[in-house]
Amino acid sequence: MAFATCVATAFEQRRPLPVDAMVPDPLFTSTHAIAIDAAPDQVWPWIVQMGAGRAGWYSWDAIDNGGTPSARRVVPELQTVIPGDVMPAVRGATDAFLVAAVDPPRDLVLTVPDGHGGHAVAWEHVLEPIDGGRTRLVVRGRASAHWLDLARAQPPAGHHRIFIERAYAVLAHLPRPLLIGVATFGHRVMEARHLRGIQRRSTASGRHRGSAAGVTDGFTLLTFEPERILVLGWTAPEGGYVMTWAFVLEETEHGSTRLSVRVRVRPGARICGLPWWAANCLVSVIHFVMQRKQLIGIARRAELTMSRSSAFKMADRQAACAR
Repeated sequence: MAFATCVATAFEQRRPLPVDAMVPDPLFTSTHAIAIDAAPDQVWPWIVQMGAGRAGWYSWDAIDNGGTPSARRVVPELQTVIPGDVMPAVRGATDAFLVAAVDPPRDLVLTVPDGHGGHAVAWEHVLEPIDGGRTRLVVRGRASAHWLDLARAQPPAGHHRIFIERAYAVLAHLPRPLLIGVATFGHRVMEARHLRGIQRRSTASGRHRGSAAGVTDGFTLLTFEPERILVLGWTAPEGGYVMTWAFVLEETEHGSTRLSVRVRVRPGARICGLPWWAANCLVSVIHFVMQRKQLIGIARRAELTMSRSSAFKMADRQAACAR
């Protein structure tokens, strides 16, 4: 029953994904999927923070996370990744997994270099909205024959292999048919647990957000480019958007940032049940006061974070000089 919840449909098994081109001739491939009672923007934070030494993998932690429990909360400082970043497969890893592509809150592709200019492993998480404000999470992994070389290689000096690394080393020495059979079963067990871990966390966080504040609707994420643009929209019952709210960051001279914020409300929209002419005057005044407070708060916190970072760096330099 638990396994059945993670079975991909025939269409999901066959559909092309970007990960396919990264490992065109796989030794092993698998596609799993799960339905989650939460919108993609509620599921995405759990996916983008994955990694050993980060939030974990939400699977069997004793096997793939060195015994460290996976996170049960969204970690704000782990919410931004860009291509080239590392989401460590094991603690201390510097070359796997590499972020090959990221499209919040829809797609994340991770890879392991094969040492020959290609990929030994490619792993993709695709989030698609489905009926009822839910998400279909489709995960596909592909491994090339070069993965065997990496699994058989001796670990760096001083590196203590965790359980899954030792298991991979044993698998890599099995005859090819037996290897594929065992790997298929083992990967299915681990990935089913991984998907259900994401499902459980996303659903719980969605219920908490709604029940704690009595929220049944709100802003929807329309556009997101890390460190550049955030656009939110408030959906109208009849379709379209009553309001859009955009935040744009632009780098200026001397390393400072210019934050521009724009709100647009659809003409004729009834806000708080007021006529349009009354709402326009009242909301303009209230919004100016609230937006000013928000911008000053963002600036103060960003500058405080920057000053603390500079202080830590200065302390480190002083300590180094003392040594």
